[in-house]
Amino acid sequence: MRLARGTVVGTAVAVAAVAGAVAVGVAGSSAAATARAVLPVAETQVFPSGSGDIADDSAIWVDTSDPANSVVLADNKAGSGGVATYDLAGRLLQYLPVGQVGNIDVRDGVPLGGGPVALVGANNRTTNTIMFWTLDRVTHALTPVAARAITTLTPNYGFCLYRSPVSGTAYAFVTQSGGGLLEQYELFETAGAVDARLVRSLAVGSQSEGCVADDERGLLYVGEEDVAVWRYGAEPDAGAARVAVDTVGAGRLVADVEGLALTYGPGGAGHLLVSSQGDSTVAVYERGGDNAYVRSVTVAANGTVDKVTSTDGVAAVAADLGGAFAGGLLVVHDASNSGGTMSNLKYVPLDAVTAADPPPPPPGTVVQVTLPAVADTYLDGSTHGGSTTLRVSTTTLTTLLRFDATTVPATATVTAAVLEPYSPSKKTCRYEVHAAGNTWAEKTVKAATAPAVDPVVLGTSATLGAKVRVPVTLPATAVPKGAAFTLAVKGAPGCSLGYLSSRETANGARLVVTYTTG
Repeated sequence: MRLARGTVVGTAVAVAAVAGAVAVGVAGSSAAATARAVLPVAETQVFPSGSGDIADDSAIWVDTSDPANSVVLADNKAGSGGVATYDLAGRLLQYLPVGQVGNIDVRDGVPLGGGPVALVGANNRTTNTIMFWTLDRVTHALTPVAARAITTLTPNYGFCLYRSPVSGTAYAFVTQSGGGLLEQYELFETAGAVDARLVRSLAVGSQSEGCVADDERGLLYVGEEDVAVWRYGAEPDAGAARVAVDTVGAGRLVADVEGLALTYGPGGAGHLLVSSQGDSTVAVYERGGDNAYVRSVTVAANGTVDKVTSTDGVAAVAADLGGAFAGGLLVVHDASNSGGTMSNLKYVPLDAVTAADPPPPPPGTVVQVTLPAVADTYLDGSTHGGSTTLRVSTTTLTTLLRFDATTVPATATVTAAVLEPYSPSKKTCRYEVHAAGNTWAEKTVKAATAPAVDPVVLGTSATLGAKVRVPVTLPATAVPKGAAFTLAVKGAPGCSLGYLSSRETANGARLVVTYTTG
């Protein structure tokens, strides 16, 4: 950002997430089936008040002198709303109730009031303004620094910052709720505070929230929620020309796509990360060139940290933050936050997301893989997708478990398959496993619309214990190589009611498959 006196913002070391929409691949399919599962190592404490899905976006400020002192910034988009700061363990440092905040971003080294500051910006949906704070590098306290109530288009929705590599000027982009407009504001200094003037307007098409800017390449990425991720020029005179990085419904992303984030590496390296809310994945693209697709990831459960569902905002940095985040940090919104009163953010080592896939093992290698359930529910007159506990009985209650075996090569020979459901309580009951049709949707299937269940029993468990996995040995032929498939779990004869934990918990059903490579 160039200030009114001609001073220029320093190099940005942090990039925030925001929201949008996208996809690419095999028509009608989802990347979730082949996504790499990564594990969170921490999660944020909830906000002081509120409930439900109120967390959304995040940004990461990197302390270059003490990386372990870095800070995650977050927003509250509902109720009285607010902004928060967290440390790298997810502990809440500060919370300011400032109104409903859509998205948040940060740039370091901004010259303001005679010295460089870490400048935080966000859009306020309550007042349809953009707000700014300085972040204290020691105490991590946020101090308001907007010169006035800077009004924007209405109603505003998303936000991101940009620092021009051409002029050194800094800008803020603001997207519109319920419409397709986007505005670009030039930031400048007035009496030691931050002010802004409108310099560009774009018609994106339909509702967009997420945006993120590349401060080295001079590019702006915008997520049109039901249509595409668009790449624009970020300079105010760049016009309306754009290129679709990816489109919704083509296989890699499922609407709504919500968060966009960028990481930087040497020689133009780095990644563009896009939140695919419809299938709870994060799609990864190359930062350089035409943003080639790399892979998609899901954030699985890890111990007491639950898995991520209905992803919204994302943020990422590739900097070495030490400890678990020596290879960088990815922050992902989790709408459900199982066991909590409101949504929160999960912290994931970035190198687990971006590391190259290992080479395939040579022929004749014995490989054992553990496949988590990628969808599960139990059948009666209602829908139960998202339930934490699933039910079975001999006659009326059947649980459906979908697994993805696309990682098992078609040329492999499956030699063993063991289903490992988790029994949360002791019951005079045993699990009975059958094959079933795979055409069902987790959130909508009921007994009346369920796929057919094969009457042949593939395997039966021992009597259910309390808080243990109860294995069921299955024939090797129960695993279709290279495909997704469904297993149905019923109660063996004499079982009036039994339970198993769902994939919404850390103890979801899993299938251990052993095969020999061909």
